[in-house]
Amino acid sequence: MCGSLLLKPDMSHVEVDPDIFVPYKTYVPVQWDFSDFQEKAKAFLKNEVARQEIAQCAYKVLHDYAKNRRFLEQMKPVLS
Repeated sequence: MCGSLLLKPDMSHVEVDPDIFVPYKTYVPVQWDFSDFQEKAKAFLKNEVARQEIAQCAYKVLHDYAKNRRFLEQMKPVLS
């Protein structure tokens, strides 16, 4: 939500709603031991266009989730 590019351990084994963890679309996956973190960080620091596209796509997913009140609908049963 802050407009930053997210590099984090691969989330392909997790199902979330909203689907915020789409590799190279909403975040950049790295190995769980961070062995490729430096390589990927350097690559995306050099590629401003790709960095901004991924950050903007992630923002849009979360913005639409909030704007469409999906969070409130999902939490309604818990809060009732």
